[in-house]
Amino acid sequence: MNLTIYTGNVYEPYATSHFKAHSLLATGAIVNGLVRIVSYPLLAKLASYFGRPQSFAGAAICMAIGNTMYAGCSNVDTFLAGGIFDVFGDTWWNIIQQILVADIPILVNRGIIFTLPESLSAIPTLYGGTYLGEHMLLHSSWRWGYGMWATILPISFMHGAEPGVVGKIKHVATQLGLIGALLLIGGLAMTLLPMTIAGKNNTDRWSRPSSIVLIIVGVLTFIAFLVWDGRFASNPIIPYRNICERNVIVACASCIVIAMADSIYRPFLSSFLQVAGHYSPGAATRVDNAQRVAYNIGALVAGLSLKLAKNTKPFIMLGVVLIILACGLPIYLTNISGTHIASEAAFITSKSSSRPSSKTSNGAIWNSVLPRKLNSYFGKEEGGKIFGSIVARANEAGTADRNAVDECYHETQQTLTIGSVCVSGLLLVIFYLIRNVKLGAEDEKRAAQADKELAWAIKHREDQEDAPVELESGRR
Repeated sequence: MNLTIYTGNVYEPYATSHFKAHSLLATGAIVNGLVRIVSYPLLAKLASYFGRPQSFAGAAICMAIGNTMYAGCSNVDTFLAGGIFDVFGDTWWNIIQQILVADIPILVNRGIIFTLPESLSAIPTLYGGTYLGEHMLLHSSWRWGYGMWATILPISFMHGAEPGVVGKIKHVATQLGLIGALLLIGGLAMTLLPMTIAGKNNTDRWSRPSSIVLIIVGVLTFIAFLVWDGRFASNPIIPYRNICERNVIVACASCIVIAMADSIYRPFLSSFLQVAGHYSPGAATRVDNAQRVAYNIGALVAGLSLKLAKNTKPFIMLGVVLIILACGLPIYLTNISGTHIASEAAFITSKSSSRPSSKTSNGAIWNSVLPRKLNSYFGKEEGGKIFGSIVARANEAGTADRNAVDECYHETQQTLTIGSVCVSGLLLVIFYLIRNVKLGAEDEKRAAQADKELAWAIKHREDQEDAPVELESGRR
């Protein structure tokens, strides 16, 4: 699965540039993020309904369908649609892993078990995947790079797929909460997509009534989702009773802030490194994905440390400091020209944040700032060509035109990093609202509660066995 992701990261900028729609990377990321948001609760219910082996096989099939659409797409719309299946499969795979980890009863061991599989495979698959992707670009094409996984994935998981009987459509729809899911994805899509698409062709898109109407309808649809999910849904997507605990609310808020800070900076980082940093596709993807390697290694260290320290708040504070530091350092690093940008790889690894769930701010800034800067250097027609493809201005490094393109990318990416560090500063406020959880004491409390329930069950059974028997009826 990781090899599929890392090779795909190499191909993505070139696939969108093939259709003269490189700026749609942010739009595609928003659509994929919306699919992730909605699919997590749905896929957890599917895993309970169909079983875990079938869910692993289903994840592989969904990713294979997505890669098939990537390989055979004739326009950017089909390419973005393939991303929906790909993300759905990847999310399904991840949620099953989390469900398996949640079965571990001892809290102090969950951190280690949760990160161990990913940590062991992160570095080999990162380098293997990016080198494989780069060689596919050099010796074949991005279409074959995607297409090979359409065959590999189903075959590799074929042993886990067993035939089963699907229940009635109404029952499945009720159990999965499909009405709420449709309202949620519709509300978020109509609210967030216009913010990113505005500026794709021109920065005056907000003057069009359709953009404003979509946002208004999107907000109303999202409100309808909250009403439906909170009052009418028999199986709500949001477990309202479970999120009333203070730490749960604060944790959700911190995930939103981290996702926003990450989404402002990272979607076009690979393109920035290739254009302004003069990196090869594979090297740029390795730098971009250094965060994921750092996440896995850092999570493994944190899991081991939590097992020994058994207190959560010190590690949360350390994570907040690293995130703010990693968001702030690129403000300086993106202002360095030429190969000195290689220093960024050493610092971006400290940024261990969650996978972005929304790229709205990034797309809005990128699609507004970069076109204006390119147009000021090259004119509207030539600037539009450069904006639509990272290979449209393949001039030799050091020439006046290439330096102008590099400067436009530098200034735009620096604007994004400033926004990222401003958002990440909110984590300092959130940190003071988190209550420290002593994992050892919590495990002892749960064990004592389990012992009480077991003792009650044994006593109840003994009382039933000692009850007098009515001879006529045979009842106790």
